[in-house]
Amino acid sequence: MQRYKANPRTAWREYGGPMLVITPDDRMVHTLNETGAAVFRMLQSRAMTVPELSVALSGEFDAPREALARDITPFVADLCGRGVVIAEGTAA
Repeated sequence: MQRYKANPRTAWREYGGPMLVITPDDRMVHTLNETGAAVFRMLQSRAMTVPELSVALSGEFDAPREALARDITPFVADLCGRGVVIAEGTAA
């Protein structure tokens, strides 16, 4: 199963609202809402699979794991496409 981690080359800040993440290759600013920011923070500490993220987020947001997994899968794929998150074993 694929593991994901936050791109260590990104710069990010939280200002009491959305999290702003800047990807270095394209210098784009990406805005993450509360749930997106939680995913990004978790992936900064260690590489995780979508099911592992679902379990962790279900406790934090009091939501069913299955529903979270359905939402997280395309979200993590989108973050990978933007360079915010990388698949483990992929060069940053």
